[in-house]
Amino acid sequence: MMNNTFKLTLTIIFSTFILNGFSQNITFVDLKYLLDHNVEEADNYITTKGFKYHEAKKGENGDCDDMIWSLNRNTTNDQADAFIAKTCYEAHLGFIWYQLGNKIIFDKIKSYCKLLGLKLTDTQISKFNDLCTVYENTKYEIKFCSGLNDGTNKNSYTITLRPK
Repeated sequence: MMNNTFKLTLTIIFSTFILNGFSQNITFVDLKYLLDHNVEEADNYITTKGFKYHEAKKGENGDCDDMIWSLNRNTTNDQADAFIAKTCYEAHLGFIWYQLGNKIIFDKIKSYCKLLGLKLTDTQISKFNDLCTVYENTKYEIKFCSGLNDGTNKNSYTITLRPK
């Protein structure tokens, strides 16, 4: 009896982990792909990862336009498991902004960037009181910020990737 309950509990935990991890398993390679491709290619790519179109915003004063996707968005309160924005519809321009609530994925992307040889160049506090660290190489700058989301009162993590 105890064995069956234990197996059932493990199965539920494992299934939850796999389903949540798979749908939100965005990597540095994914972020780089979004940056390096135009918005149509980026849209085709990110929607295969479970993200859905959220909105597009027209840029002000000649700024690049934004295309935003969300993962598991609740339309009642406009909250989601994650958001990704591509600023600039063209490839190799603007930046990619990724907001998520999953520290494990955030840490994995940061660790991968260190393995690639990106060097820590700055540590700062954002205007939202988030702790931000900036890593760079000759091609990219990537900023990792973590802090408390005032709207949800939960930890929030953002990653911003831009070309140099």
